[in-house]
Amino acid sequence: MTKKAAVTKASVTRVIQAASACGLNVCEIIVTAEGVRLIYNSVDRPAVNDNTVGPKQWD
Repeated sequence: MTKKAAVTKASVTRVIQAASACGLNVCEIIVTAEGVRLIYNSVDRPAVNDNTVGPKQWD
């Protein structure tokens, strides 16, 4: 038998509002039977440099 996640739409909405109030942008929400994970854009995602034309030169 599978476990259902004990997460409601209201609780997810509260978490997003609380993160926004703290200045964090929620990029992704992962809901599983084991729990809920939030991925914040400014904290959890590495910065991507799109200005690279090719591979860097070896030193």
